[in-house]
Amino acid sequence: MSEYTFTTLAPNEFEDLSKDLLEVHMSVPLQGFTTGRDGGVDLRHAPTKGRDWVVQCKHYPAARFSTLKSSLKKELPKLEKLKPQRYVLATSCGLTPDNVDILFDMLAPYCLSKHDILGKTQLNAILRDNAQIERNHPKLWINSEVVLSRVLHNEVFVQSEIDKEGILRRFSLFVHSNRYDNARRTLDKDKVCLITGVPGVGKTTLAEMLILEHLADDWELVVVRQNISEALQILKDHPKSKQVFYYDDFLGQISLGMKLGKNEDIALVQLIDSVRNKPNKRLILTTREYILAQAKREFGHLGRSDIDLLRLVVECRDYSDEARARILANHLYFYEVPKRHIAAVAKNQGYQKIIDHPNYNPRLVESMTRRLDTKKHRASVYLAAFLNRLDQPKEVWHDAFSEKISEAGRHLLLTLVATGSAARSKQLERDFGEFYRHRCKEYGWGRRPTDYENALNELEGTFVSIRAANDDYLVEWHNPSVLDFLDDWLRAHPQDVEDLVTTASRFEQIDNLITKTPVLKDVDENLAANIDPSKLTSAFAKLSSNGRPTWRELQSLMQLCKSDSDDSIQTEVRRFLQEAFVSLETESPDALEIIGVLDLVQDQEWLSSDDKSVWADSFKRHVLATEDECVDQSDHWVIVAKWVKEFRLAFSDTEYAEFLRNLDRSLVAMTEADWSPNTKDLWESMKDDVEELQSILCHSFDRVMERIEDNIDNADDEEDEEDEPVDVAKKILKPTQVNSIDSIFDALLN
Repeated sequence: MSEYTFTTLAPNEFEDLSKDLLEVHMSVPLQGFTTGRDGGVDLRHAPTKGRDWVVQCKHYPAARFSTLKSSLKKELPKLEKLKPQRYVLATSCGLTPDNVDILFDMLAPYCLSKHDILGKTQLNAILRDNAQIERNHPKLWINSEVVLSRVLHNEVFVQSEIDKEGILRRFSLFVHSNRYDNARRTLDKDKVCLITGVPGVGKTTLAEMLILEHLADDWELVVVRQNISEALQILKDHPKSKQVFYYDDFLGQISLGMKLGKNEDIALVQLIDSVRNKPNKRLILTTREYILAQAKREFGHLGRSDIDLLRLVVECRDYSDEARARILANHLYFYEVPKRHIAAVAKNQGYQKIIDHPNYNPRLVESMTRRLDTKKHRASVYLAAFLNRLDQPKEVWHDAFSEKISEAGRHLLLTLVATGSAARSKQLERDFGEFYRHRCKEYGWGRRPTDYENALNELEGTFVSIRAANDDYLVEWHNPSVLDFLDDWLRAHPQDVEDLVTTASRFEQIDNLITKTPVLKDVDENLAANIDPSKLTSAFAKLSSNGRPTWRELQSLMQLCKSDSDDSIQTEVRRFLQEAFVSLETESPDALEIIGVLDLVQDQEWLSSDDKSVWADSFKRHVLATEDECVDQSDHWVIVAKWVKEFRLAFSDTEYAEFLRNLDRSLVAMTEADWSPNTKDLWESMKDDVEELQSILCHSFDRVMERIEDNIDNADDEEDEEDEPVDVAKKILKPTQVNSIDSIFDALLN
């Protein structure tokens, strides 16, 4: 067994280890304390009243003895108050015999024996005699020179961490959880463990921790790349060797077919079956959940196998509150956040606001603890600054967007803004190709056929998430705050906007830029003002060759045509409007979309009254032809009525009477509909709309008003009750859980 320094353990983890070691060493059960600051007690054995044994755990693995001594001096008043029958000290600090003598004299009369002062050497001695305790604390192995040597010379790890310090920092942040124990049990029982989940939730780290455990136990690591037959041959050639096979992203990183070739699914099932029948072999596989689901549908042998029995799903929502707290605590500790700042987070259980935050993510926590300047943000404002980053983590995204991802990755994110969230991967790839090809030509960048796949793989789990959808994948924002950041970015980078518009292949992309995302909502100050009008009109001409814009897209384009816009833009949009209204003679589009356009047309000063009259006549014919199917909401009828009033002369008396009959039938149908919830508010709102209609059209809808009054009388008396304000910490955590998490932060402060 190695001599451990305990540097990879956070204070609460060292306390957990000390409890396990001392229970065996002293042959007594110990209680952990979780009720606020420890008051001089971390662990206790209390068989009868007044006969307490008190244990304190001091985690100073890299500190001088003077630091430990100074800390213990502060504990003396607490000991005088507690007056325990026996006091035991466990510390990660290395102690000489003289150090032990000094501490024994200081802690008298409560420390009964120098053997009750256990430093790094003594704790290692207990570990040597208790292998199971060592096994239950996997983070110990990371600092083993033997394991570190094997890790540093293994390609799995050196790809991302090239030095000893990087390896230690990376795995010191690991939090031992039930998922690790479940994965270990699956591996011990079935010899194979398949770990699935999206990137960023700890899937790869979990797999690597399992590998570390096997490296510490003298297993040989075999990395499977693409050719599964090579792994089968190694299995055959080395039947007696202890080997753990590792196949990362075994189904590909973005889509199927990137790794599994012809009959590879058969070979994979053979590998799994072979390993399961050999006690000295292990197989660890990782993949993404949506790719596994599709693989089981498309590859017959894989679908018929019992691979699901070997699967362990890792999801961010699976983190318990305690696990989230430990992740936060580990980052605060190993990134050396000052204790006064940690105390501010722990005060009044402020940590609860962080771990309950909807944007909580281990990667965000890491970024903020690493980058949030504690000199700039004093302890008194540190928690508020942390929460503000979680509320609007734009700065976090800015750093990652500007410094951490490739050009292809940045351009794919900008493309997704225009393509729209929940974009089908095939369409997104086409849009990305147009945009990125233009930019590469413009700036002289090189391009590769795999740019899209590599960029998507790079972004998944941080900026975007991916899920299966029939024969394709849907690409979505991983967190809404990413889109907020890109909104700001595009406002500050008009050239990016111009290139997105001019390389668009569909009007829908311009529509998304203007309306379906927050970006460019002040169009006159951003899009039209920052794009060369000739380029915009050229883009419109190119797009119109594939068909005219939809009514929904027309609403967006009209926002580009303020009265001071370039005439060429207005001319193009006027042409689109003309074509759309003419189409009403043969098409029956969604009435809500037509109404949206009508509402905008009314306010456009650059449109002539002749234009509006012609279009009003087209819409009149559409309204009369579709009868009550035209509109099915009273507030939308109000918009139609305003148009009818403005262009009353377009209607003959017969046509106007027909319009009123259609409107009356539609309103009556609304009063007879089965609305849910059937509340007074709903009918009061409809009543207001009908009263406005009567005022606009100078016409009474008596039958409708009577039905509405009846519905008000018969509506549910019970209004929807508002949820009472809830103390999140009290709702989510039981008192014992709150206290348990308190102890995690107390350990950082002792």
